[in-house]
Amino acid sequence: MKASKGLLLVLMLGMAAGCGSSADSAADYVESGNEFFDNGNYDKARLEYKNAIQIDPRQAEPYYRLALLDEQSKNWKQMFANLTTVEQLDPNHVDAQIKLGRLYLLGGKLDEAMTRADKALSLKPESFDGRILKASILAKEQKFDEASKLLAEVAKDYPDHKDILSLEVLILKDKGQLPAALAKAQEAVEKYPEDLSLRLIELSLYNEMKDYKGMANVYEEILERKPDEREVVLSYAKLLVSQLDRYDDALNILQSFLKIHPDDAEAQQFLLGLINQKNPQEALTKLDEMIKAAPENYDLRFAKAALLDKNGDVDGSVSELNRIVEEDPQGINGNKARVMLASYYASKQDFNKARELAQAVLDVAPEESGALLVRAKLDLIDQKYDQAVTDLRTVLRNSPDSDEAMILLAQAYQKQGSEALAEDSFRQALAANPYNATAALTVSSMLVQESNYDKAEQVLVTALDKNPTNATLLQQLTEVRILKKDWKAGIETIDLLKDQQGDTLLSHLLSGQLYEGQGDYALAKAEYEAALELEPNSSRAMQGLATSMEALDENEQLESYLNNFNQKYPNSMNGYATLAIHYFRVDKAEQAVSILEKKIAEQKNWTLGYSLLTDYYLRNDKLNDAAKVLKQAVDNIDDNIRFSLQLASIEESRGNYGEARNLYDAILKKNNNVDIAANNLASLLTDRFESPENLNRALEITQRFKSSTQPYFLDSYGWVNVKLNKLDEAKPVLEQAVSLEPNVAVFNYHLGVLHAKQGNNDLARQYLNTAKQQASQDNDSTLMADIDTALSALDN
Repeated sequence: MKASKGLLLVLMLGMAAGCGSSADSAADYVESGNEFFDNGNYDKARLEYKNAIQIDPRQAEPYYRLALLDEQSKNWKQMFANLTTVEQLDPNHVDAQIKLGRLYLLGGKLDEAMTRADKALSLKPESFDGRILKASILAKEQKFDEASKLLAEVAKDYPDHKDILSLEVLILKDKGQLPAALAKAQEAVEKYPEDLSLRLIELSLYNEMKDYKGMANVYEEILERKPDEREVVLSYAKLLVSQLDRYDDALNILQSFLKIHPDDAEAQQFLLGLINQKNPQEALTKLDEMIKAAPENYDLRFAKAALLDKNGDVDGSVSELNRIVEEDPQGINGNKARVMLASYYASKQDFNKARELAQAVLDVAPEESGALLVRAKLDLIDQKYDQAVTDLRTVLRNSPDSDEAMILLAQAYQKQGSEALAEDSFRQALAANPYNATAALTVSSMLVQESNYDKAEQVLVTALDKNPTNATLLQQLTEVRILKKDWKAGIETIDLLKDQQGDTLLSHLLSGQLYEGQGDYALAKAEYEAALELEPNSSRAMQGLATSMEALDENEQLESYLNNFNQKYPNSMNGYATLAIHYFRVDKAEQAVSILEKKIAEQKNWTLGYSLLTDYYLRNDKLNDAAKVLKQAVDNIDDNIRFSLQLASIEESRGNYGEARNLYDAILKKNNNVDIAANNLASLLTDRFESPENLNRALEITQRFKSSTQPYFLDSYGWVNVKLNKLDEAKPVLEQAVSLEPNVAVFNYHLGVLHAKQGNNDLARQYLNTAKQQASQDNDSTLMADIDTALSALDN
């Protein structure tokens, strides 16, 4: 039976009315989520926003609302990801632009922050938040006049607004006008007595002025109004103990807080730590009372193990952890205790016991992060890098913000020779935890290599907030400030080191480095001499002394000093190395070579000697002599990969391709993760030893480079695919290599050949002509001949 047109129309209309558009349905979920959000039911709100995204992932609003939830939970990383999605879906979302700008400002990316502020204000010029953001960025850029002018304009519409007052205070603080900033902050507090953020600014000003009594008064005033603010209570107690020597007052404040909040674990731990400073036995007694009152509270049991360990009773701590394992053999707490015991045994180098305990946890909980971290550390020790990487990736899948796992993963990548992946992991670790000293040191070193000294300084200063006595951080910060020629700040950092440690080898070395940077070589010399009195064999001090004395034209005195040192310490190589370097610098190369050759003959594993001699021969185009030294180094030094790479490069340049191939093969047999050796061997197999067998081996070797960010590695992988006629595989890889380095002749040549094979003659000619022009500039006659051959084939 046929339905009438009218009935069909009614049915269709009914279906349309019942279904509605996906945008409408998504909007309903967003509206429902907003109601939950406004009522403080954040879990249900999150679920509704995710439902909206499932229905219509093109809508920006649910992602923005998720970002607000992330802001509530201080999940900045996920907030940034959601706001970035909003920006992509709706570039005109003003509020998202402003919040994204704030995150960039907090991360120190001022250009990105200003881009978002300007975008928001172009869409909504009267936006209060947009103008405040822009003023904040200007202040951070130290454009104080522009920032103040903008704030004055905003104040016309919003007189005495809290955010305006706060920013005015911070501008005065950044300008170094601390008393004026404090007076302004106190005015703002009078207007907004309940606002905690203004009180925190006031505290920071007193702290910078080292007025700890003033800080104590502010804390008292806050607690009168908000006695339940745990962070205020803990911070105040720390101040009373560390700066005002008011131990009993700190104790009373904590005990009063715990009467109201008896189960607050952090306050309990702080109180116990405080008691432990004066009377460790009383702290243990107090802790036992707490455990007796709450025997199921395993946090207190772990606190006892930690306290015993801190007080030097390691056996007692281990016994307590073993008791927890016995009482909860299959539970979370038992596993936690096993992980802690595994870490303890690993620290004692009982690696078998540590692995046994970690494995016992993983047998019942295969993805337990603590046990995986212990096993990964053990695998790194055993050089099982692939297994360590697998475990660490599992940890990060379950705990994406684990900076410890990121650091270990970076170290594993370094061991594998994957520097790009290692650098990325270190940067992620720093983003997850800006106070992680290991990540801060590594990332700041990368930034120094990029000449981004301001960002390097910011990274180190942030890390020092939580690691104020870390000498390595202070050392690197001093070195960065010397590179910036910020002598005043450099001296301040050295003084911090001296305050903590007194006059040490490190403080003298850094002072010498700073004076050397200023060109005050007499003072630099004095500091290096003081360093050598503390440590006569310090290579850094000796090199600094040599540089300073050369600048003072005291070459004879320097040579006399070094010769005397070498007679006194004949088995120390530092004096000989410094003297050789000095001779090279003052055009006494024969004497330098003589010293190095003599000492290498005596100390066949002297790595620096081989390096200095090789560098000299290479600087003077004496390839045969350099190769001879490098062969000695390869034969005599166990860890000889660097020398093998140098020798292989020389053999290639001399046309000894078979020798180079053997060297690269030997390197990869020793360590298959050396990417440079893999890349260069593949290039030789592809271009110098081409055969079906060698091309397939080159493809196997370069498979690791398919997703590389290094253009030379991408080119090697792409080129072997061209040779094997796997053109679809080769094309995107070679295009990426050219996009990363458009001025490298061989990259353009390889892409040109690919287009020729695909019949894209116009594109082939374009890339080949570009390659020919670049090869001509590089005077690469061999490549030019190959390019001419390819162009001739196109013409025919």
